[in-house]
Amino acid sequence: MGALIMTKGTKRLAAHYNEEFDTWIDFYRVPATLAKFNRGGANIDIWRDLVQTITDTSTTNDHTERTDHLTLLPKNHKKHPNLHARWKMFLQSLLSQGNQNKLADALFKALTDPNVYIMFDVRVGATQDVTLAADTDDNQPIARITIVVQGPMAIAATKEYADLPSLDK
Repeated sequence: MGALIMTKGTKRLAAHYNEEFDTWIDFYRVPATLAKFNRGGANIDIWRDLVQTITDTSTTNDHTERTDHLTLLPKNHKKHPNLHARWKMFLQSLLSQGNQNKLADALFKALTDPNVYIMFDVRVGATQDVTLAADTDDNQPIARITIVVQGPMAIAATKEYADLPSLDK
């Protein structure tokens, strides 16, 4: 796993996404939710357009423990108070626009295939990238979405993130 995934909070978030797109994948395939992943050629802000807008307000399931009903964030955790701010910083400040688009496209493509679930991976590489590859897990087809980061991430030089501790320590 890459530098991004080495923090406890990011491991927790990646595990959350792997659970979301396995256990709750049918929720994301509902036409109204699926449509949010279809950027139609326009740029997308993953944090604003997906993470902060996809909710499950159903009272008949235990999909999310969050009071705001957001499904793409785990509930707030006392041991990881900066988790959401760190992920927001990565998605809005460090992940390039082209790769935000590639991530949305990969999710949309995988969600439109009823035979697969989605698995997330993060690794270090020479250049930032997002890839989608067919894979298997226990002989079940999966869509493996890999986010490639360029080594340890520094704090973004913006006032909003100035007080966050280093991401990789």
